[in-house]
Amino acid sequence: MDSQNLSLRERAAGTSSGGTLSWRWKVVPVLSQLLLVGFCQGAWSAEVESSPLTISSFSEGKHKDAEIERLGDWESDSAADLIAQKITTVTGVQLNQTTEGLELILETAAGEQRLVPLFLPEGNDLVIDILDATLAFSIRNGVREINPAPGITEVTVNKVDENSIQIRITGEKQAPTAEVVPGRDDLVLSITPQKAAEQTEADEEIEVIATGEAEEEGYNVPDASTATRTDTPIRDIPQSIQVIPRQVIEDQGVTNISDALRNVSGVTVRAGYGGTNDNYVIRGFNTFERLRNGFLAREIDVNPNNIERIEVLKGPASVLYGAIEPGGVINFITKQPLDYPYYEAEFTAGNYSFYQPSIDLSGPLTEDKRLLYRLNAAYENSGSFVDFVDREVIQVSPTLSYRLGEDTDLSLSYEYLRSDGDWYDGLPLDPIFLDLPRSLFVGEPDANARTEESHFGNLILDHRFNENWQVRSGFALKFSQIQGFKFRSTDFVEPDGTMERIYQFDPFGNNDTYSIQTDLIGRFNTGSIAHQILFGFEFSRTTYDIASSVASADPINVFNPVYGAPVPTVFDVSSERFTDRTQTIGLYLQDLVTLLPSLKLLVGAPSNFQPMSGLMLQFSIDVTTGESD
Repeated sequence: MDSQNLSLRERAAGTSSGGTLSWRWKVVPVLSQLLLVGFCQGAWSAEVESSPLTISSFSEGKHKDAEIERLGDWESDSAADLIAQKITTVTGVQLNQTTEGLELILETAAGEQRLVPLFLPEGNDLVIDILDATLAFSIRNGVREINPAPGITEVTVNKVDENSIQIRITGEKQAPTAEVVPGRDDLVLSITPQKAAEQTEADEEIEVIATGEAEEEGYNVPDASTATRTDTPIRDIPQSIQVIPRQVIEDQGVTNISDALRNVSGVTVRAGYGGTNDNYVIRGFNTFERLRNGFLAREIDVNPNNIERIEVLKGPASVLYGAIEPGGVINFITKQPLDYPYYEAEFTAGNYSFYQPSIDLSGPLTEDKRLLYRLNAAYENSGSFVDFVDREVIQVSPTLSYRLGEDTDLSLSYEYLRSDGDWYDGLPLDPIFLDLPRSLFVGEPDANARTEESHFGNLILDHRFNENWQVRSGFALKFSQIQGFKFRSTDFVEPDGTMERIYQFDPFGNNDTYSIQTDLIGRFNTGSIAHQILFGFEFSRTTYDIASSVASADPINVFNPVYGAPVPTVFDVSSERFTDRTQTIGLYLQDLVTLLPSLKLLVGAPSNFQPMSGLMLQFSIDVTTGESD
């Protein structure tokens, strides 16, 4: 559906009252220059050793002149050894407001190699690169703070690669300055915003301030979890994976998840039963098994309002997901809580009377940011190119995350989705319809309705034993029910346009799924070979319970449709009830082996047990008397 996005967005992000964001660093700006000298010519380090270095006090005289550690005091001062220094892990970040501006602290463990900042201004940004450093697992996704101090609009700390991190400090009018505070175990930077040149009185009267939010990922998503159940760089996975990030969903104005999946090569979208959930074909195979945050949730209806990204794994994936079609699997990743205030309200309108208001709210519920929340909600109302076919959707998705400890996180999410609309099965494949308008409706406007309601819940506990080992355990459940009634066409049309119809009544169609997963993830080396191992257990149970009854109905003339046929009261065609229960018990072992930096091997071994049971009943019932034949 072509839609025009009329946005009314209000985004706010800032520091929480009474709290600070924690980070740490350690070393002096003069020292960073000396280290670069050491890189260029190791012999110069001996000259530096001959005289002690001092740095003048600053910040209202709080810091006295202090002697800076000389390169000669390091374990080795040769250029080769300096380059090969051990990787230092940043365990936390602190941002403290001062009278002069801001104090940024990068925390490192005792005994770790000192951090060396390299400063480079870029426009209004001060970029600080730190080599031989990485972020701890607890802050692996980086840290971001909006408006931490007057004159500073944003501070971000992100991992560039496995061996370096980058700090970016954005000034309000121009790049701020930073100095290293000596005499601390951690790297401490004193940041001072720069004042712009004095404005004229006329300039002050006409002041336009534009603020924006930096895109964290954009169209490029480097990592995916579907193929390995770990956040692994896509380039390191020997399988075909395509990711649709949130930015694409927003830029394309996606209001239907099928429109987003049309971006994926090898995926074909097919209309679902009666115009309900669409079906997807991956590499020629129908794919009914879908994942939601890595948990099985078959044939779910998905609203893009709560989707952060879509990962499509193409090709066989039975090692981790058991008995699924070899074409691939689709994993819908939902939005997670943010540790800063975020508020968005949006209104979208389009053709066929489409309109959709929505909200997206997130932020911390406590000053220490241990308890976070996110709430997505949307209402959709739309028509169709087919006469008498309308749709109404309500979606509410709250999510909570709680940090139980420094290394333990708990998240709880829920989604309620209700869709009310009209059945539409399309038209028979007959040349007679080529000259008829595509808006032709062959049902009955007053006897054509369906209601679909689904509940999805997810509980995940993540505990990190250390930087190399962690365990993740989760539980997911999904309840969905669809019911309705309709007049639908047969495949036979007379030359005069008369088409036979039947009346179908579906009192219920239940689809329930329970899933339990527990994964142990570890990283270790055997000599020069690195391993990322995953050992897991999964149990899932899916139940289908569907009932349907059909009866003969009055025909309709497609050349001159006249509506108002009576609803049958006697079902003279066999009715059906189908029940199916499937349980899956699986164990899996996977190892991502790094033989060389550019040569990786993914090895997996699954073990699955899948008992099934089913029951199908056929009977004819006189609805008027309730007697069975």
